[in-house]
Amino acid sequence: LDFFPVLINVSAPPDGEWQPLFYSLRHTDAAVNIVYTSLGALNMDSHLTHDIIDCGSALNVPLLAADITAIPAGGIVLPTVFTQRLRTTGGLGVILVEGAGNSSAPLVLEVLDANGTIIASASLPLLIKPVEEMYTRVNLRNGAAVITAGTALPPHNGKNVIFLHGFRVSEDEARGWHSEMFKRLWQSGSNARFHGVTWHGNYGALEEGVLYYQQNVEHAFQAAPHLALYSEGLSGDKVFMAHSLGNMVVSSAIADHSMNASKFFMLDAAVASEAFDEMQWDESTFQNPMLHEEWVDCHTAGWSSKWHENFFSLGLPNDDRGRLTWKNRFASVLTKCEVYNYWSSGDEVLALFATPDTPSSGTITIDASTGAGLGNHAWQKQERFKGRFGIDLWAGNAGTSWMGWGFADPPLRRVISGIGQHGEYLFTYEDNPATNKTEMLDYLLGNPILPLDFFKCNVLFRGDPAEAFQPVIPQATQNAILAKGIPAMSGPVGSREIRVFDNDVQNVDMNELQWRSGWPRDHKDYGTSWLHSDIRDIAYLYNYKVFDDLVRKGNLE
Repeated sequence: LDFFPVLINVSAPPDGEWQPLFYSLRHTDAAVNIVYTSLGALNMDSHLTHDIIDCGSALNVPLLAADITAIPAGGIVLPTVFTQRLRTTGGLGVILVEGAGNSSAPLVLEVLDANGTIIASASLPLLIKPVEEMYTRVNLRNGAAVITAGTALPPHNGKNVIFLHGFRVSEDEARGWHSEMFKRLWQSGSNARFHGVTWHGNYGALEEGVLYYQQNVEHAFQAAPHLALYSEGLSGDKVFMAHSLGNMVVSSAIADHSMNASKFFMLDAAVASEAFDEMQWDESTFQNPMLHEEWVDCHTAGWSSKWHENFFSLGLPNDDRGRLTWKNRFASVLTKCEVYNYWSSGDEVLALFATPDTPSSGTITIDASTGAGLGNHAWQKQERFKGRFGIDLWAGNAGTSWMGWGFADPPLRRVISGIGQHGEYLFTYEDNPATNKTEMLDYLLGNPILPLDFFKCNVLFRGDPAEAFQPVIPQATQNAILAKGIPAMSGPVGSREIRVFDNDVQNVDMNELQWRSGWPRDHKDYGTSWLHSDIRDIAYLYNYKVFDDLVRKGNLE
């Protein structure tokens, strides 16, 4: 757990008076390092949240610049300046201790006379293990949970924290995420049992999935039932925390697989906000940041995002095509547990690019390089690139060939393919040889009033996959279509407050100054903004207030 404070109390020398004694620390396995500090009994844990002055072996430098002293098996005498300080503090002093190797040997403080004879000693029992031995690791990358239980689990309060990382995190990088989140929650006072969950969110050959985001969304859905099954075996309260796309896994597990959760903390959630809050849905055609510029002049009813309305709104509740929408996809989560949204108004990955092409233009054009870099507005880009594979020269490589904002050219038309067992017509969709994309768009511009079922019979978006046009769609296929073929019409949860009027989600903007203790970075493009992964990337010294809040609201003490 990095450095932890140890109070040295030598306030009562053997004969009751101060005399020229020496103090020595030793560790049989030589597996301990220390830093001398000027901390006292009342502020001994302040090293976590402040850069303490007067530290190091000479007590003359800030903590962040202090030297680290290894404790040998034969012992080391405490420096004179530190023992002199003990005399001014009533014998109380604080050292910071870290483990440097596996050991169960105690740290021993010895009092020596002028001849080096031990006249008193005290021992601090220690069990030093790697941090990964202090929590349970759960691997869902290949399906069913592979569990690695820690061998040095600390005492706990009967509660569980289950944490999931986000997109483009390798199996090895997940270990770093888990250890950091465990340590920071612990340092903020959590006594809950910690479970670090790894899932396959980095599929793809180029830069570990950067061009395969939509496929990794499908992987998130696929991991959900396995997370639910693992959670089912845990006793006590279950508090879920997830970063970025990991929130898709947890949301699906709760909504689709009846996973029990007492609280759900969404951190920088890369999930369409309309999935929880339908008020976030935006189908405006003027300067809509989620609307592809080539579709601005098309009837909104022709968008793939509104394909579901042809079947849900026409009294066909059992038609699975009516479920092909992000709108309210995870609304049931809000009725099953307490939900907290820790978002950032400075998040570069989840922010929406909303600058129109011209001040009076209704279009907002986005390509792969929009913003200061490829990672800027990345979530918005992958939603707008759905269906654009093979159409856009570069951006299409980060998109898909399913539905989305791609055009079917020629458009598709519905034709009767047979008669069902109950005498109903069966339909299929095929290319319409009588028209092309341009002719169809021109027709729509000249005919603002159309038959109610026009876009049920005439499809402008790409015709893959075929299952999207059938009334019965398996749940796994529905999830895949959402991931790769249905663009969201709202920004992500992690970029905004949600359900403000319903007041059933607690929203915390981590970009506000009240959640910081200074800030170590002033980026040339982002300034001092709280960026997408700063919950981990920024040292606890600067963002500990968020972890304190997580522990407090999660009742994890």
